[in-house]
Amino acid sequence: MARFSQLSFVIGSLSKRLVVGGLIIHAILIPSLFYGIAVIVKEGYEQSFIDRVRSDARTLSVLLSRESDIENVRAVIDDLLFEGKLLFASIAYSDKRNVHVDDPFKEDFFFGQHEDGVYYIGIPMDINNDIVELRLGYDEIAIEEQVQKTYTNGLYLALGYVLLSMVFGTWMGSQVTRPIRELRDVAREVASGESTKQLDITTTVTEVRSLAQNLESMRQKLVQTSEAMASREMYMRDVMDNVMDGIITVNELGGIESLNPAVEELFGYERTALLGDNITRLFVIAD
Repeated sequence: MARFSQLSFVIGSLSKRLVVGGLIIHAILIPSLFYGIAVIVKEGYEQSFIDRVRSDARTLSVLLSRESDIENVRAVIDDLLFEGKLLFASIAYSDKRNVHVDDPFKEDFFFGQHEDGVYYIGIPMDINNDIVELRLGYDEIAIEEQVQKTYTNGLYLALGYVLLSMVFGTWMGSQVTRPIRELRDVAREVASGESTKQLDITTTVTEVRSLAQNLESMRQKLVQTSEAMASREMYMRDVMDNVMDGIITVNELGGIESLNPAVEELFGYERTALLGDNITRLFVIAD
């Protein structure tokens, strides 16, 4: 119960509830949104990589198929390996003669299929009327690092967005609650006796402006009623003070609450001596 009371105190104000509500909404939406975007970005990078690799492999196979000398083919492949454009390259002949021994080639049909960091692709081509398979391996690590970097940047953006949302929510909460606080302060002044204090609050919030107008209308009616009652009471007092007969008002216990000057003359007591006493005191005196 005590913890609930402390929690109510912490988030009791409207501005704090706006901030907490915004945080809850972001805590629900941002992970789902971030995960969805991350999946789309990852698939986009991977598909773009596969498309580029397949296009490069086809182009390379066309160029190499034009070479009649196998040594020239090997020289081109070695240059590509040396430049780092390929991690692996070999030519598989129908009789299993390869440019490279210990061929690790395992063709991939999707990104990261064998989890070895290399995307292998095989392209058939014709060299000197001999059908061979050009086997190439492209680096997947660079794409994985790029995806991870995108994840990190996205996380920073999400955190920055949450922080900005908190700041904006706090500012908006203070702007919304400011006229309410001003209205509260003026209402307290009216309640303390400053009935002429107008509940005139400048705000662009329609609901708060309407509330202030209604409270001001209520204040004016209360002031009018209070003034009418004060005027009526003054009239009654003037009447009581000028009649010849003695008039006494008592409460349910018989205590004297008011009396007119005629009573003082009839019983010989001053007003202050009788106010608050029981009316039976006058009966005893009359006897």
